[in-house]
Amino acid sequence: MIACNAALHGRVCSAVMSLRAAMKKEDAMKYLACLAAALSFTASPATADIVAIGTVQVYDAGNFTVDPASLQGFEKALGNELCKRAGFTCEWKVLPPDQLWSALAAGDVDAVMAGVSMGDDVGDGVDRTLPYLMLDPFLHIGLPGTQWQVEGAKVAYLPDPAVTAYAGTSGATFTEYQKMEDALAAVRSRQVLSLFGEREALAPVVEASGGELAIIGNRAEIKIKPGVAMALRVDNVDLRFGFEDQIFEMSQDGSLNALTKTWFGVDAASW
Repeated sequence: MIACNAALHGRVCSAVMSLRAAMKKEDAMKYLACLAAALSFTASPATADIVAIGTVQVYDAGNFTVDPASLQGFEKALGNELCKRAGFTCEWKVLPPDQLWSALAAGDVDAVMAGVSMGDDVGDGVDRTLPYLMLDPFLHIGLPGTQWQVEGAKVAYLPDPAVTAYAGTSGATFTEYQKMEDALAAVRSRQVLSLFGEREALAPVVEASGGELAIIGNRAEIKIKPGVAMALRVDNVDLRFGFEDQIFEMSQDGSLNALTKTWFGVDAASW
């Protein structure tokens, strides 16, 4: 016998009670049909919540790659896959940059995927998932055969707040140069031991130097910038966990690395 309890929807309980009261076979069959319909209604809501994902018009690191009129690229592909895996129905809203965070706060969008670094200050009331995109690592380049030593080392770098913050904890003395040419000249004249910067910028310099420069240091790559993550309202905990679980699964099954390489190349930072 079917028991009516708190676990059952009100429509289900009504149908059950009516079924118990049925005295004729044809009435019982009618109420059984009602019961089945009530169960179907309970299991499959007529409407599902739509998760609105906001992005910005000017963000082009992997988003607007072919047709500027059509949202596409890494974050669109990733967002769609996350929604699919989590069982969410999602829609994308492209907003001007100055309206993105106000739209999130007002509930016009539920999440933001717009190249948001974990280190960006986006105000109160905003939380982030774990990162889904690792930013380019940093490395040292210098003269071939240079023995890397942290303590007392003199290092050149180009203007970058992340490097400025890192310099204070590195144990080396960092000197800022405004131009790449000046920093490289300091390396060649041995005024500094190395030039420190993002791999994407410095690896081609080494390759084009014809052996004059090399990647140096015991740690060839250093990650000093936090990754890129999805932003949500701090009170939307269930949605954040829903997306975060899928980001973690994709980072473990290799699909996130594969998607990253599709949009950013085989040298893209990976998990």
